[in-house]
Amino acid sequence: MRDDNYNDDRASHEPYPGSTESEPESLVAYLAKGFSNGRARNLGVPEGTETDKPAPRSIPPRFRHAGEWVEQWLAPIVVRRLTGPGQGRTWCAQWWKHDEVAVRMDALWSGWEAARASKDRLAMSALWVHHIDAHLRVILDGESGPLHMCGPDEHNEPGSLPVEPAPQGWFEHGRHRDTRLIPAGPNGSRG
Repeated sequence: MRDDNYNDDRASHEPYPGSTESEPESLVAYLAKGFSNGRARNLGVPEGTETDKPAPRSIPPRFRHAGEWVEQWLAPIVVRRLTGPGQGRTWCAQWWKHDEVAVRMDALWSGWEAARASKDRLAMSALWVHHIDAHLRVILDGESGPLHMCGPDEHNEPGSLPVEPAPQGWFEHGRHRDTRLIPAGPNGSRG
């Protein structure tokens, strides 16, 4: 569910500022650039304020990779009641064997390093509220999240989504972006 009070300039699925359709900028790169230059993205900080000024600061990463970050920083501080596979919240000690979780953790680690290096005092808060909390809701979802078949002490091999190749030409000319091609739902909305 989207909070209408959150000003997300990416909600329209437009490329991130500074990127083009031919060379899209990754979300991680976009966030890292915003955190590293001292700007608070989407926090309603007026232009020209102290947090809007670039910060020429470069510090080395604290962790060598996402695995180190999860083991030494995230896991020790995150406290959630875990109920086990198929219900409530769950976790898998072998989280790195789940590709979706590993990719999400790598993105969070990159954002964490950028926020840590930022002079913006709200960077870490923004990372928690808009990214870590959002990813943990998905990752720890014991009913339908990527670890739903696992428990804290029980790993089960993850499956993947079934897929059939799209017909040739299906995605040419932006067809997948044209909401007029999507049938209207029962309430008249498209997409």
